[in-house]
Amino acid sequence: MKGYPDRIRDAIAATEWKDADPRVVECFMRLQYGTLDHLGRETFRAEAILGAQITIEHPDAAKSLAQSYGITV
Repeated sequence: MKGYPDRIRDAIAATEWKDADPRVVECFMRLQYGTLDHLGRETFRAEAILGAQITIEHPDAAKSLAQSYGITV
């Protein structure tokens, strides 16, 4: 069973935001959803892509959010 970072990496692999840190993308996803287990495949993919886009396009916000989750980027 894959963890969230692996699933996120798979979801964004074919996008222009493929270089986004999946740990930070997960943080953005958790802002919308407390847990991610209940998300269907397509919803998970769409949210991962949105989180990756935000991570790449707003690096300061991404860094701040990651730090609030205890992640150093």
